Amino acid sequence: MTIENSPLGNMLRLAIAPIGPNGTGVIVASARASGFPSEAQRLLLATAANETTLGLQRWRGETEMRRFVALVESSSDFVGYADLDGTTRYVNPAGMRLVGLDEYERVPPLHIMEFLVPEDRPRACNEAWPEAMPGMDRRELRLTTTLRPPDLVEFAVADSGPGVDAEAADRIFEPFVTTKRAAWE
Repeated sequence: MTIENSPLGNMLRLAIAPIGPNGTGVIVASARASGFPSEAQRLLLATAANETTLGLQRWRGETEMRRFVALVESSSDFVGYADLDGTTRYVNPAGMRLVGLDEYERVPPLHIMEFLVPEDRPRACNEAWPEAMPGMDRRELRLTTTLRPPDLVEFAVADSGPGVDAEAADRIFEPFVTTKRAAWE
């Protein structure tokens, strides 16, 4: 691409090329002006490249969100979500139809257990709900920062949860370490 009378010089040539399968790319700029690019021109090009990257990432995120919404909206399965207290916030059209509600009305603020058939509610309340929402007691998370001279910032995280055992604590910063049990165990 050639830009005549650009703010960066008389004529600016840009080449944009994708690199790899993950959407990474490179932008190359050239001009015949001597001393190109100056520090100001380099700053303008870097700013333009950053803004372009942010715009493309935002577009990609919005595109993925639209795809996900279309998938959920067109699913024939019941799909919904609720607040942590169990108050339903969204049910897809198929889910609304499955429970006998008009798919175009607002989801009534029902507890998610009310979407189950009555004979399944006791088991869900006694078995599934406690497993899905362990420790529903109030938790506190504290984040603090401390400036450590000459140019370090210390981040500290503390919570009121049960913590981790000593074995897990020794390995917690290793890649792919988890304290969760595998589903097949």
